[in-house]
Amino acid sequence: MVNVEELRDYAAGLLEQEQVKSVIGFRRGTAGALAEPCTITSAAEAASLVWDPTCLNNLALYLVNDSKQQAAAKTPDNRPVGIVAKGCDSRAVGVLLQENYFKREDVVVIGVSCEGTGVIDPRKLSAKLKGRTASQVEFAGADDFKISMHGE
Repeated sequence: MVNVEELRDYAAGLLEQEQVKSVIGFRRGTAGALAEPCTITSAAEAASLVWDPTCLNNLALYLVNDSKQQAAAKTPDNRPVGIVAKGCDSRAVGVLLQENYFKREDVVVIGVSCEGTGVIDPRKLSAKLKGRTASQVEFAGADDFKISMHGE
């Protein structure tokens, strides 16, 4: 199981020491209970990072976007980008490296495990919600969750 405080501290440390220009991760979503991708650029923002079964997205695509932005920038920031990556995401990062989208020194992978929680199946969550919006989801595992609705 991932210790979210350790994740936040590690990301904050990378940013404070200017070892990375940003960290791509997840924060609590503003619309419903699912986590949403975010890019943080300061140590203070690291407190917003989350890790739970609602962290569905593969964040590797955001590395490609950053690489394109750096190529187009007049004064690019050549520091690496940190990325919070599940096992499947880190494999995607490896493929992008093989395809020369960016260099290995351009990325710092912060590996997290899905062990013990997994990642929620959005179809199962949608079936339980039946069109309603969840305000909070509590997890005992990827398939064992309790949903609180708005107004409940």
